[in-house]
Amino acid sequence: MKILVAVDDMSFADALSDFIIHCELSKNSEFRIMHVVEPVFAADFAVGFSAEQRESLKEERHRLGRCVVMHIDTQLQLKFPQASISEIVVDGFAKTAIIENAASWGADLIVMGSHGRGSVERLFLGSVSLSVLAQAPCSVAIVRLHKLPSKAKLADDDESTATSDVQHAQFRS
Repeated sequence: MKILVAVDDMSFADALSDFIIHCELSKNSEFRIMHVVEPVFAADFAVGFSAEQRESLKEERHRLGRCVVMHIDTQLQLKFPQASISEIVVDGFAKTAIIENAASWGADLIVMGSHGRGSVERLFLGSVSLSVLAQAPCSVAIVRLHKLPSKAKLADDDESTATSDVQHAQFRS
């Protein structure tokens, strides 16, 4: 099975890894871990922002993307030592890049996170996960991040009532 893991930032890395590790997948699955560096238009047009500064920002965003991708790679290698795992960091718009990469690579499943924004934020910012879900050439698993409860609430809860991101994934085939 070919699994494309599309990761936005480090806040999703562990949730995505945990989800995949708890799925019943073949030990010989193929994984492609992908991070998309989207353009920053405000920085491109900022007054006094030199070409060198723009390039430096882009390089730093690529470096951070590689760190996130490598973090997931390390966790998956522990669970799936025989699996083929590749990492890519690409420039572009996440919605388009994920769909195109899944199609060209022949992915059987896309695993990605969702910020869980409300309808007003989605209206202005769009939703990468909803676009991928609607347009993907394969099945999609969306792992939602949940806001952490306060420390007081954590102290009152026991492990049996805690829910995990793995239990809150949404699928579309």
